[in-house]
Amino acid sequence: MTESYLDMMEDSLQKKIRILQELERISLEQRDMFARGNILDEDAFDTSVERKGELIEQLEQLDEGFASLFENVKKEIGAHKDRYASQIRSLQEQIRTVTALSSAIEAQEQRNKAAADKYFTETREELRKGKQTSTVAFSYYQTMNHTENIAPQHFDSKK
Repeated sequence: MTESYLDMMEDSLQKKIRILQELERISLEQRDMFARGNILDEDAFDTSVERKGELIEQLEQLDEGFASLFENVKKEIGAHKDRYASQIRSLQEQIRTVTALSSAIEAQEQRNKAAADKYFTETREELRKGKQTSTVAFSYYQTMNHTENIAPQHFDSKK
């Protein structure tokens, strides 16, 4: 029974690795979206964020299942390390892969956050400048429209 639990734990880690690889791919796509400069496909970005949310939910479920399985076999594995040595090494290697992928994703997410902050700051600044230009133009328009109503200012001093 312990061996089947260990097999399920190994399957869980393999699924987690595939999900993390997909998350890494999406994070790199987002990096490329921000690298294009001021041209951001907002629909594609929103879709990628939603997909990442779904994948993160799957990771959380896998983590819960893995923890539950580990609780069931922890004592047996500790008592008989020799019997399960090859499976333990395999699990350890997969955990190292998960850790490396998680670290790479976290680093990329930090870079993406900085790029997103920069993009949104620049976009807000452009909108502010556009609004300011629009306000100035409207003010000029109003001023010019009121000049028609000014009565002639010619003063005749002959009498």
